Amino acid sequence: MLPKRDIRAIMLYEFKRGTNAAKTTHEINETIAEGLDSHATVKRWSKKFKEGSEDFENEERGRPEIVLDNDKL
Repeated sequence: MLPKRDIRAIMLYEFKRGTNAAKTTHEINETIAEGLDSHATVKRWSKKFKEGSEDFENEERGRPEIVLDNDKL
């Protein structure tokens, strides 16, 4: 199976070709692996590409880093 980064590159390629999210989802799942990406996932990435982002990495998640400032304590 291809790494997520490669799948996202394919999504970007299809986006730049003007392929809609439904068709892109179908093509990826038919060509690479059934159920690899959901329509919602492809739509989310298409939205990012439309907003001008071409970064394939996930946004960081989780708890924010805790920084203690002794002066404020």
